[in-house]
Amino acid sequence: MVEANKISYEIPFTIRKHMTPEEQTAAIRSFKNFDKNNDGTIVRDEFKNLLKDMGRDDVSDKWIEDVFTRFDTDGDGKIDFMEYLVMVSQLKSEREGNFGHKEDIKDIAASKIEGQLGSHHSYAAEERNSVARLFNKILDADEYVGDRFPIDPESDDLWHVMADGLVMIRVLNQIDKDAVDMRSVNRGKNGVCNIFEVRQNIELALTAAKGRIKLVGVNASAFLEKKPHLLLGVSWQLARKVSTSKIDLKDCPEIYRLLKDGEDIKDLMKLPPEDILIRWINYHLRKAGQTRQVNNLGKDL
Repeated sequence: MVEANKISYEIPFTIRKHMTPEEQTAAIRSFKNFDKNNDGTIVRDEFKNLLKDMGRDDVSDKWIEDVFTRFDTDGDGKIDFMEYLVMVSQLKSEREGNFGHKEDIKDIAASKIEGQLGSHHSYAAEERNSVARLFNKILDADEYVGDRFPIDPESDDLWHVMADGLVMIRVLNQIDKDAVDMRSVNRGKNGVCNIFEVRQNIELALTAAKGRIKLVGVNASAFLEKKPHLLLGVSWQLARKVSTSKIDLKDCPEIYRLLKDGEDIKDLMKLPPEDILIRWINYHLRKAGQTRQVNNLGKDL
């Protein structure tokens, strides 16, 4: 028998991303409550009560037996924790009709989201894809959120990985290693935080982001409800910051070409990284014979 304290109840991110913090906590609680032998498995005799605890008290004994057989993938007469998690996600999908469904948007330039009171918001799919690719690059080996990456840039995975605030914290620490003290961040038990711990993490992220990016209309609910237009606004600004934070004039001996009349290198060194990048873009536009110049890294681009 496996000792109870040796059993890992960690929920993989591929399943966790489709669950609310409350659902994650409830899933672990239900499994532990009906694992009467404390061996990390549920036997047939325990399975019916487990389903009732999950709110499935409207089903027949035959349906219960069919479900048990369906998810006992190794045929050992038991449902282990991973088989149970797959069952939870698939049963939820079947009950809600479209749980986990991803719209194929590879050829759609923008997606539209309907908000409260009939309002509508849209976002450019390519902007989302660009941010997702950057986050894949900088966070794939991260000790705190690396298990979430790489994500599919062409999907809505970006909203899922952003939902608990931890990715935002790790990107902020890429920009400034002291932005958030990781000792103050909730990690939860077995990697699962309850809703209160998640909210605390999001608030930590938002507090650290103030003064670095604009947060108009952004609060913890924007993350928990995975509102695409607000999360894209946050993640796009973070992506821009982390991209420009690595600009170092010492590594660019030809940077003197960006000087304006009357300036010297010391003047250039005082500029924010974004301003230097804008000058670099405009320099190459002029070299290519273009008359148009950019004044910012957003709308002008």
